[in-house]
Amino acid sequence: MFGEYLKEVRRLMEIKRYPTKIMIRKRSVAEHSWFVVEIAHGLALWEKYKFDEHKDVNMERVMFLAQKHDMVEAQTGDIITPTKNMSKEFRKALEDGERNIFESHIVNTIPQSWGTSYIELHKELAELKTIESRIVKAADLIDRIYECMDEILRGNKEETEDIIISDLERLGNMGLMSVDYFLKYSIKDVKHAYDYIPKDIKTRLESLDFSKYF
Repeated sequence: MFGEYLKEVRRLMEIKRYPTKIMIRKRSVAEHSWFVVEIAHGLALWEKYKFDEHKDVNMERVMFLAQKHDMVEAQTGDIITPTKNMSKEFRKALEDGERNIFESHIVNTIPQSWGTSYIELHKELAELKTIESRIVKAADLIDRIYECMDEILRGNKEETEDIIISDLERLGNMGLMSVDYFLKYSIKDVKHAYDYIPKDIKTRLESLDFSKYF
């Protein structure tokens, strides 16, 4: 069964991001997932060891959630957030459909003893109640910042500016110190990305003093 699971997730190498957008640089869901893992690992290290806000953060769980967070897209394809949010009813139908696909199809491709942890994974990522799932969600949004800025710097503003503005607002309101630190300092390494942060969030970020953590 593990072989069937590996065949399933290999599909993510071919599933393209932003299927309803005209993108200059084509990316796969697998590429996105890899970078989310990288970002989530860094955010989790900051939360656990730099800021002491969440000393109990489970690093293994963060890595597991980050690596698997889009695996259902091997069956559904990438459905972009604006499409998902067309209406509450449509969003709910999509969430129900993803859960059904996950439980009836994907879980059946893995060893039986793994099933519970995989079902819990989908629920945890949907509810965003744990620190680990919130870190992964932040990493997911940060990767979109990189993707969108890459497109904007190539001249493709029309397709991506709305995404980056929305995602930066969500990140600025997540209440994670690792994310605030990233937005105040690290995002400036991405050319012009800081310019897209909403003014009220910039004001709050500039008032934050991280010196006591160094």
